[in-house]
Amino acid sequence: MKPEDFFMFPKPVAQRQYEALRAFYVEGLSATEAAKRFGYTLSAFYSLTRDFTRLLEQDDPHGKFFVPRRIGRKPKDITGRINAFIIALRKEYLSVPDIKAILDVRGFGVSEKYVYNVIEKNGFARLPRRNGATKKKAASAVKIEASQVKDAHVRAGGLHLREHPMRDVPSALPVEIWYRPTDREFGLSRNEGHQPA
Repeated sequence: MKPEDFFMFPKPVAQRQYEALRAFYVEGLSATEAAKRFGYTLSAFYSLTRDFTRLLEQDDPHGKFFVPRRIGRKPKDITGRINAFIIALRKEYLSVPDIKAILDVRGFGVSEKYVYNVIEKNGFARLPRRNGATKKKAASAVKIEASQVKDAHVRAGGLHLREHPMRDVPSALPVEIWYRPTDREFGLSRNEGHQPA
């Protein structure tokens, strides 16, 4: 493709609209000529100019044709809600994998590395070695409401939940917690149900 063909024969819809409007308003082509050059019917081109004049009255008319590219990673926590939740969970003496399991159940897609970085940045020391009783005590300090569980596939806590009308789901941390929905809850008949493993 020649460089001038990129502008004369645009393929993306937004670019074609932009070039047609530019030819009409800047180059001074008539509506008939601009419509013909860029493959519009005359009535479609008039609709395009009408919509464009309405677009100019908005706050950001450039957004229709030019989308700013953001370089880099999307920020995880703009409001600080996730970080505050991580800190609150750490104050309950939960480990990084435990915190990640809870965040996964609540629908926050963060990695263990992210959790670790938040904890380290806020000056928390490593947890001392814990025995089973200490872990269970820490795990029982956290309750997760059923309304907070959407679609979680958590490996760290040994939990697999789907949205279900349960009252309370105990903490995602103890491995003893397993929930297996019945066939009726998924709308399956008896012979289509889950096969035993």
